[in-house]
Amino acid sequence: GAVGINGRVKYLPLAWAWTPKTSFRKNSDSPILARIVAIADTWDAMTGDRVYRKGMTPEKALSIIESEFDSGQWDPELVRVFVAMMRGDLEARHEVEEDMFGESPA
Repeated sequence: GAVGINGRVKYLPLAWAWTPKTSFRKNSDSPILARIVAIADTWDAMTGDRVYRKGMTPEKALSIIESEFDSGQWDPELVRVFVAMMRGDLEARHEVEEDMFGESPA
């Protein structure tokens, strides 16, 4: 049967970085949802405000993630798709801001 996100959370520590290439990475044993949530969790940690600090801008977070594409922290294919989607979203937002306000605050 279908397993919700709660059933996948147990895989997050293994999502990509801490599993040997010969087992997890080669066979993609970790569910795709766990690999996606690992990327989303990183994004939230970087861009979300915390009691002790303000979240970074989306542009800065994407720049950091891009610089670490091959660090082994995330599924390399999924993280590249995530960044491409987010970059497209940021471009669309800037276009709307330019249309509405005459300039983009970025």
